[in-house]
Amino acid sequence: MKGVTPFQILIAEFFLRQTRTVVVKRVFTEFVERFPTPNHILRADRKSLIEVMKPLGIISRVDEVKELAKLVEKRYSAGLPRDKESLKMLPGVGEYTASAVRIFAFNEQDVLVDTNIMRIISRLFGTKDLETIKGHLISMSEDEDVDLRQFYSMLIDFGALVCKAVNTRHDVCPVRDCCMEYERLAKIKDD
Repeated sequence: MKGVTPFQILIAEFFLRQTRTVVVKRVFTEFVERFPTPNHILRADRKSLIEVMKPLGIISRVDEVKELAKLVEKRYSAGLPRDKESLKMLPGVGEYTASAVRIFAFNEQDVLVDTNIMRIISRLFGTKDLETIKGHLISMSEDEDVDLRQFYSMLIDFGALVCKAVNTRHDVCPVRDCCMEYERLAKIKDD
């Protein structure tokens, strides 16, 4: 995300929790234009924040965003820490959000596993074991020439457009010839 600050990436990830990406894109753009920094959020009245965030569908996030901005401003002078444990100490930030911020804001080596990424790796390698999936992600991304932001963005897009939960697009899948799930389905079809 060019031109987007680490704090704004944190806000985007915060908004993306249980909310469709298409809705978040609209809200996020307006939000960062009106409230680009933690200090802008702190100076904003609750009504203004609700006005922008209402399409997300969860008004309680307004108070969480205000608290998040307050702690980031106080502890980190509006910046963000790079280490996962410090990020996880922020309100509303769990394992996934901390990893996403480390990857998308700082291009730090980390593993990002959401439902879509888990589905892709599970189908590709024929495993549902979380630690094995993480191991595959690490081996696929550990080369120092790999830009983790691009790698995980590609996986997220691939899961949304091709390796979908239903109506998987095997006809256009570039990795179907080495995909265990595709092989399994082809075998069933042949029987």
